[in-house]
Amino acid sequence: MQIFPVTLMLLIGRLPESPRYHILHEKKDEAHEAIKQIYPDEKESDSKFDELVKAHEQESDTSVSYMEMLFKPSSEQFHPTMLTVMAQVNQALTGYGAVSVYGPQIFEVCSGDS
Repeated sequence: MQIFPVTLMLLIGRLPESPRYHILHEKKDEAHEAIKQIYPDEKESDSKFDELVKAHEQESDTSVSYMEMLFKPSSEQFHPTMLTVMAQVNQALTGYGAVSVYGPQIFEVCSGDS
């Protein structure tokens, strides 16, 4: 079980930052280079870069509060927020979280094998 986390820890320093992170911190050249690593075709990488910059500009003009996410159905964030909240409530009520984490132990106790 420890192979994946150890491998990830060894490789994490070699992973590039996301283009969105670079744009957020106003490092557009680094963002463009990161996109070029993903999309080697120059025309496609330029298109993706322009889309990302445009999306960042649109998102930076709006702010969404926690109250809007929870209580304002017209908000763009209301639907995904409510889906996430209801999925977590459903997991808590059905006991899915316990089964997914402690499944082997639960089934061992239920089967009577000790």
